Amino acid sequence: MGIKVDLTQFNAINMKNKILLIIIIILLVVIIILLLPILKHKNETVNAPAIDSSETPAENPSEQLNLAKFNEYFFAPITLGKSPIGVRQAPQETTVFDFSKDQFCISMNVKKDIPAGSFSSAIYNPASKKYVQPQMVFPMELKLGGFGGCGNGPQVSAGNYENRIYIDNVLVAILPFEVK
Repeated sequence: MGIKVDLTQFNAINMKNKILLIIIIILLVVIIILLLPILKHKNETVNAPAIDSSETPAENPSEQLNLAKFNEYFFAPITLGKSPIGVRQAPQETTVFDFSKDQFCISMNVKKDIPAGSFSSAIYNPASKKYVQPQMVFPMELKLGGFGGCGNGPQVSAGNYENRIYIDNVLVAILPFEVK
């Protein structure tokens, strides 16, 4: 008295699972191949030309303020503001900061899309005529409309500084501020 097992059904189920597994593997390979360029591009950094901190604005012709380019991209003046560290609230417009308490905020009203990697800023010390924070490129596109952001202030000692704003390495705004 033995038990008979119909192996044809078992082999048919096993074959269906094998085919399904092969299809899943092929789909995963296709998805990975399609995502590789996106993932590779995401890890790339945008490199702006370095600003020689030994040059003064008068010695560097690209440091001349270009109001025509500013007016091409912005509706109104770019403003600085502060917001308490660790608190999410609208920034208070100011030019005086205590970076032990304040986040450094910037607000602007963009009238023409600014391509990714075109917007950058640097912190300049007019007293020493040196850049204390090199030019940093914003890696994302800035779209038409209001834009603002807050973050840690530059690591500088008390004094007067300028936040210099660039579009395609052309100086479009100088925002003076004081650090207490």
